[in-house]
Amino acid sequence: MADTRTIVVKGSGTVSQSPDVFGISFDVRGHEMDYTDSLKSLNRKVEEVRLAVEEAGVDRKALKTTSFRIKADTVYDKKTEEYNFNGYIATHKLKLEFPRDTEKSNRLLKAIAEKVSSADFDIYFTVSDPQALKDRLVEDAVKNARRKADLMTKAAGVKLGKILRINYSWSEVHFHSRMTENLCCEAMVDIEAQPDFEPEDIEKTDNVEVVWEIVD
Repeated sequence: MADTRTIVVKGSGTVSQSPDVFGISFDVRGHEMDYTDSLKSLNRKVEEVRLAVEEAGVDRKALKTTSFRIKADTVYDKKTEEYNFNGYIATHKLKLEFPRDTEKSNRLLKAIAEKVSSADFDIYFTVSDPQALKDRLVEDAVKNARRKADLMTKAAGVKLGKILRINYSWSEVHFHSRMTENLCCEAMVDIEAQPDFEPEDIEKTDNVEVVWEIVD
């Protein structure tokens, strides 16, 4: 039996969508020499963030923890060439997302400036249904591969047979449009300033490889 003749084509898919979700992530830290004091300091700062969220008219339960960590801190001494204990660093990372609403997001930023003494945060935009966007992305990539295969086989005077294999890496695709990084509440001096965000469309590209049988 003769070997099956094949054609391997890589298709590229692209999707673009205006983000419909406002997101903000917080990085809150407490650093004290004593373990318990470090944790208490962290908890006080996290409570400030939660109070700011409530002040903006958002349920504090909407603020979700993404990571929590306490570790010993050390500082290298060049003279002794040793690491010296420098207390404990407690870190609590949180995020909050809600449908895009300029008035609501401005209230939130104003409340953060007024009520939060120290916390770094990032603002980003995303989509409410990332799976639907991912499905469109894969579909577009397969269609692109089909168009290329049709064009090449037509030029070669052969025909496409059945699909033998589709190779695709089902890795996680993040549909985020990051606007700001590492903002600090302490730097927001003018709490009356109202940011005017107009995020760009979120655009992603992905690839798929399709193997077809070639028939005469």
